Parts: sequence; C-alpha cells; structure tokens
Amino acid sequence: MAIVEGRGETNSAHYGTMLLSMAQVEGEQQRYEKQLEWLVRAEAVLRHHPDDADYGTVINDLALCCKQLQRPE
Repeated sequence: MAIVEGRGETNSAHYGTMLLSMAQVEGEQQRYEKQLEWLVRAEAVLRHHPDDADYGTVINDLALCCKQLQRPE
C-alpha cells in the first residue's frame, strides 16, 4: 500500500480495492470500528470509480458493518 501511496495513486481503483481488503481483514477479526474506518476510506476512493465491482462490495460491507456495530453485545 505504501508503494501506491508513494506513487500518488491514492485515487485509483486499485488503491480502493486494497483499502477494502484491509477492511475485510478487520471484519473477519470482528474489529468493526476499525473495519468501518477502512470502509469509509475505501468508499471515498471508489466513489470515483462506480463501475468497479468493488464499489458495490464496499457499500454492502458498510451496511453489514453498521449492522454489527448496532448489535447489542
């Protein structure tokens, strides 16, 4: 990820996909607050690439993450 940031490609669809991957790892480990942070960052990048398949995945994962955060423990 640092290489992409170093190249100034932080608005590319590839970078958004990397952010999504980080979010998914956090979700698998049930760290939903951190997952939400990654998903918001991914959405901010991928909204410029709405035709990318990962954009829909980000929106779906945002909804699921919010649902998990609202679930009483």
